[in-house]
Amino acid sequence: MSLTAGDNAVPGTYSFEILDLAQAQTRGSSSKPNRATTYSAGVLQFKFADPANDVNITLNGNPTLDDIASQVNSDSNGKIKASVIYEGGTNGGYRLTFTSGVEGNDGAFNVTESSGFGSLSDLMKELDRGANQPDNSGVLVQAQNAQLKINGLTVERASNTVTDIIPGVTVQLTGKTKPNTAVKITVGTDFEKSSKKMQEFVDTYNEVLDFINEQSKVEVEQGTGGKASETKVTAKALAGDSTLRSIRGRMRSILSQTVDTGNQSFVMLAQIGIDADRDGKLKFDQSKFEEAVGKDAKAVTDIFSNSTSGIATKLMDTLDSFTDSVDGLIKSRTDGINRVKRDIDRQIERMEFRLVSYEENLRNRYAALAQIIGSMEAQRGALAALQF
Repeated sequence: MSLTAGDNAVPGTYSFEILDLAQAQTRGSSSKPNRATTYSAGVLQFKFADPANDVNITLNGNPTLDDIASQVNSDSNGKIKASVIYEGGTNGGYRLTFTSGVEGNDGAFNVTESSGFGSLSDLMKELDRGANQPDNSGVLVQAQNAQLKINGLTVERASNTVTDIIPGVTVQLTGKTKPNTAVKITVGTDFEKSSKKMQEFVDTYNEVLDFINEQSKVEVEQGTGGKASETKVTAKALAGDSTLRSIRGRMRSILSQTVDTGNQSFVMLAQIGIDADRDGKLKFDQSKFEEAVGKDAKAVTDIFSNSTSGIATKLMDTLDSFTDSVDGLIKSRTDGINRVKRDIDRQIERMEFRLVSYEENLRNRYAALAQIIGSMEAQRGALAALQF
């Protein structure tokens, strides 16, 4: 067997004996020399032990074995799985097989053809026989439930996937145990794995906080000799940005909240080994965390994943409100910045147009002035000539 434990798995020790695996019924036809042989049209009727699974399949034209298998697979919604299997060997032929899509006794089925005559009806009669036929047709695998013992109690299940024996644990049965031999299963908390996940959470949060602090940093470099005129101030792109401050503040607020876990000893992160320093960065105390998990694993889980007030639940909801591509906080802030940028670009365009016009006006005025000066120079020269 293999086991998968969920978050709500109940610790304990269990003894298992697997007496029988669940089986899905399979029916097969007798061997056919040619898979291309055609059969009459008709309607196949699959009747299950559980009538809720009954299904009818309509076959038109003159279907071959492959056509029948294809139509059944297409129209049965997974309730019947059909195949055409080549047996091989010297006298190997082709067999049409139907396998129930439902494990266990409820998946047992019979198959008939509604008209009751014709080649298709004859084929279905082969498939509808019981086991141990001389031509190996009929039932090839009998439907049966899984049978197992848990702590000495014999139980049956229709499927080899069992979810209701050990609370919070899915048991996948894969084979029978040896007679009178039990398998011991222990369900417990994986402290190492849980601690690793918490450390990853703390490290990731601190990385986000470092990024926010870096983007909002303002650095002041004092001038030599205390001269204020030489003091240099360098600010990052988002220094003083209200959105960045809001994101940081809301994240810190969520981490300091309490959660109704039903155990007052474990209602906040600080009580399970996750605390913040004076700068807001998280610190992880692994031994304190594992002690809390050992005392009340459910309460520790609820601190993070309670569906309404869990820290992780609130963080995810808040992050979604930050990053939503339609109306998220970052999207709204980005749109606002882009609007300001477009306004500035338009102002620059208008100013450039005014400067070009002003430059052209000056050029025209200076050109006219140059003409006047040239004319006056010519007059001066003429006046100078008259003095002689």
